[in-house]
Amino acid sequence: MTRQRKRTKFGQWLDKNKIEQKEFQKIAKIGRTTCHHLCNDKEHIPSVPVLRAVIKAIKKIDPRAKYTDFFDI
Repeated sequence: MTRQRKRTKFGQWLDKNKIEQKEFQKIAKIGRTTCHHLCNDKEHIPSVPVLRAVIKAIKKIDPRAKYTDFFDI
């Protein structure tokens, strides 16, 4: 039986679009730990500069995406 990971909305979006965390890190220019927290820690609140970088990278992949689709801020 495969163990299901608990993922955030952002982590689920990466999985759905078949984007690896490493690949997204390079696009968004964010660190490995930051990306891990964004994908797996539902309590994590990113800083404003990180949030901007992530949203900008998401928009490159999916122009219709909004930050409210991923973060409850």
